[in-house]
Amino acid sequence: MSCLVLKRKYDQVRRRTELAYIHGEKRAIGRLLTFLIRQFFSNDELRNASLDGRVRNTQALSEDRMCIIDKHLQTIFGIDYNLYRITKDCAEQVNVVCRHARNPKNLYDNNKIEINNSIINQNDIVEDKQFDEYESFQEELFIQANGLPYKLESPTNI
Repeated sequence: MSCLVLKRKYDQVRRRTELAYIHGEKRAIGRLLTFLIRQFFSNDELRNASLDGRVRNTQALSEDRMCIIDKHLQTIFGIDYNLYRITKDCAEQVNVVCRHARNPKNLYDNNKIEINNSIINQNDIVEDKQFDEYESFQEELFIQANGLPYKLESPTNI
């Protein structure tokens, strides 16, 4: 999948999350959190995990990658993210993602937008600054996950 499509999907989820957050939706912050978890943890990792390892026969998600995701969401939502992160609701949303990885028959979600069917119009513009911020965030997560430097395709090469 091209990085531009992933960036576009991230922007879409982030905008929806911010709108829901502004309108006071209870689980708004969890949308972006679960999106990032699905992007940066493999299905194999999610199958054997839960947010904090408290679910029977699971281990906690990687602390290094969760720390990076937490810092990213703190820059967006501030103290509200910190307060949300310690709630049972947060653990429940993340654990549902992990449970769906264990039980693929439950994976279908009506609210999930398929990236493979995304169409990029020529009018869609990604500012270089936004792409660079996302690229460094994605690179940091990849290094934490694999211990290897990660090179993204530049938007001009796609």
